[in-house]
Amino acid sequence: MLYPKEDKENRQLMYACRNCDHKQVSENPCIYVNKLMHEIDELTQIVADVIHDPTLPKTEDHPCPNCGGREAVFFQAQSRRAEVSPPNRRSFYCWHNIITRLY
Repeated sequence: MLYPKEDKENRQLMYACRNCDHKQVSENPCIYVNKLMHEIDELTQIVADVIHDPTLPKTEDHPCPNCGGREAVFFQAQSRRAEVSPPNRRSFYCWHNIITRLY
């Protein structure tokens, strides 16, 4: 296995074997990349007690996917996800502490 090593005289990144004298010049100066993907599920950011908010509109047009209950509150929120095509708004429905998003 080759490990990164610096050739200090030529100021060049090399890969060298620790068991023999084999060395080769690195074609890419990057030896490690750490990509952090910070993704938060939008539904975890919504408080389940939103069903009791008197300022939100109510509907009986969409039954609950779990229990079939008809009364729900709904609202729209801007999406932070880049892959959602314009407009970047999603509809959220809440039935008795069950929140779901409809695209």
